[in-house]
Amino acid sequence: MHPTQKKEFIENTRKAVRPKLLRWAFAAVWFLGCLAATYSMMGYNFKSSVLGDELEQWPTASVISPSSDQSTLLAFIHPRCVCSEATVVHLTQDIADYKNTRIVMAVYVPEDMKGNDSAWKHGEYITDVLAALPQTEIFYDVEGQQARLFQAHTSGTLVLFNPEGREVFRGGITDRRGGQYDNEGLRTLKGLMAKEEKNRQPSSPVFGCSLHEDMSSEG
Repeated sequence: MHPTQKKEFIENTRKAVRPKLLRWAFAAVWFLGCLAATYSMMGYNFKSSVLGDELEQWPTASVISPSSDQSTLLAFIHPRCVCSEATVVHLTQDIADYKNTRIVMAVYVPEDMKGNDSAWKHGEYITDVLAALPQTEIFYDVEGQQARLFQAHTSGTLVLFNPEGREVFRGGITDRRGGQYDNEGLRTLKGLMAKEEKNRQPSSPVFGCSLHEDMSSEG
């Protein structure tokens, strides 16, 4: 091959290969970026939130009165926490059969009620729970004051007290953010409510948003 022809051949080959290499490099970077984002999202979904310390007795300073003739389940919920939808689903589908337990849903509301009051006090979570569990008591927890007394810092935290006012369960009933699957926390709570277990059980992780923020920008 003539040197000039050889040089032209090499140059043409480079021009033909270069775009392919760039496309392959871009595809590789895109794939690695998607992979990293997927792992990051999975890590976030399975990263538990702040649970809070266990209590020996019902807080005497609470304005929510304990029950002396039945167990009481407190469900602390932020109405704008999308992570808590799964908790509400479990409450309405898995807890509805346990009529022997008093259920109190403590719903975070901001002190100045920013936005539409109806969105805070009559949101989807509340209506869904009342439709499935009409006996549920709804308590509007201004600025999460009662949540602090009960050491509940994360939306989706459930605390069960026996008739003697002693805490026997604390934690979440989902296995991840938005997870609507069977899990250890849900099974433990159901066992206590069915009186299969009577002693304090180990806490289970909770996945959700802070109970001490109004999250107005997300509503």
